[in-house]
Amino acid sequence: EQLTEKSAIKQWKPSDGVLWLHLDYCQDDIEQYLAAVPLNEFAHDALIADETRPRIVSDDSGHLLFLRGVNLNPADSPDDMVSIRVFVSEQLIVSTRHRRLLSVNALAESLRKGKGPSTTSAL
Repeated sequence: EQLTEKSAIKQWKPSDGVLWLHLDYCQDDIEQYLAAVPLNEFAHDALIADETRPRIVSDDSGHLLFLRGVNLNPADSPDDMVSIRVFVSEQLIVSTRHRRLLSVNALAESLRKGKGPSTTSAL
């Protein structure tokens, strides 16, 4: 099920199953979306940071991955890497980016079709 309304996201609880939020960290209402899910301050700030370097940070609440992907967007240079930040816990995934990553779009489409990973660790 695809949740897009902040009110539906606020009502989500881990017993409902895995929730994946994929957001543009430059959108005006990102703070409202992030406030709707349980994130510690470090994870919140990292997901909206302007600059990141590739790494993984883990704590008791989950894992933060800072990744860069090859830019395959039309008319862009593949050398111009695209940054994605991902918070993963047992039932929650929050990923943020500014520019599109075609691989993430393909993954989301697979999930909409009922295919792809069914757990956060499989993702």
